[in-house]
Amino acid sequence: MAYLEFKFEDQITKYIREQELDTSLKFITLRKDKHFGQKDAQPLAQKKLSWESKSLPFNGVPFQVVGTKTYECHQGKDRQTKAKEKYAAERDKKELEDHAFLQRRKLVQNTKKVDCKAIINIAHVIRFPDFKIEESTVRSKKEASQTLKAALSETPSSVKAEVVYCVRFPSLSEHSSHAVVGEEAYVREAVDARLREKIEQLTLSGVRKMTEMKCHLNTFVVEELFCGEQPPPPTRRRYYPTDSDIRNVMFKTKQATRDPNIERPDEGPSRRGKKRSSRKVLQLRKQCAGYLKEITDLTYHLQDEQCMTDLSSRLKSVLLDMKANVPQDTGLPLTFSPRKRKAEKAMDPLPTKSASHPFTGGVEQHTEDIVSVDTLLALTLG
Repeated sequence: MAYLEFKFEDQITKYIREQELDTSLKFITLRKDKHFGQKDAQPLAQKKLSWESKSLPFNGVPFQVVGTKTYECHQGKDRQTKAKEKYAAERDKKELEDHAFLQRRKLVQNTKKVDCKAIINIAHVIRFPDFKIEESTVRSKKEASQTLKAALSETPSSVKAEVVYCVRFPSLSEHSSHAVVGEEAYVREAVDARLREKIEQLTLSGVRKMTEMKCHLNTFVVEELFCGEQPPPPTRRRYYPTDSDIRNVMFKTKQATRDPNIERPDEGPSRRGKKRSSRKVLQLRKQCAGYLKEITDLTYHLQDEQCMTDLSSRLKSVLLDMKANVPQDTGLPLTFSPRKRKAEKAMDPLPTKSASHPFTGGVEQHTEDIVSVDTLLALTLG
């Protein structure tokens, strides 16, 4: 492990990023106090004084903590186990109730988390070097604390204070259950942030084909990220993402540009909300049609006259409400009706009047012609 000090928060972010590039690791934010990084932080007489913490070992100088921030390895503890179990239970329940078999991906392992214990501790502190003590004893700490608090209460401007960020970085040996260097570590690498930005830019500019996107990314890595240097090997997933990584970034970028609350002058308002509403309307329409069909089937079994009268009155009221809400053009009746499925067409009743056969019709017409000719001959001879 290593204990370092930084003057600004940006320096910490840069250092962490350099460590990630060198070791093929990735750290994500675990927690952060709301006062961490506060620029106008001032020492307070009533605030607690500390002599050591997780990110700052004892060095004899008292300090006050403004805020803390913690990073953890991206292959650390899985903190979404309950949510995943709940989702799996709801999915299985839905398959049993609706008889709908959802497509599932075949995963070798269901998560990348391996409960790695590596953590980066950062403390934003205000320290007071003029009140440094030599020995870590209870008496010396108590006397120095009382003197410092009295000075902060009487003349706070006379107290020398330094604002620093103290960071504790884990060693490579603290990473457990996963590789940290080599090709095995490259498999779990996250895509570089600069590469993600490039994919977003190319997607917004109209690039859609995977081959074209990869060609642009390879050129970007060789000519811009590592200009004049030896480019990394193709096994580095950070700089040579997989097709799945690229598709995910492209999909999220396209989804972000389809926000219904954003209006673009070249495309106008997004229709994503309209598509969602139309799907809901179709679902409700099918549901209403099912209710109407069931009512129609049950009507033929009703025998109670009073029940039929009440039903007729209520259906008439529903019909009037529907006519008031259905858009109609003046003088043009509604002609829409749902198309029948093949099974319904096969169940249609056969026509009662059979169509005349072409040959039969011709023979009957020919017979009538012969009779008329005979009659004419008889009248002529007679």
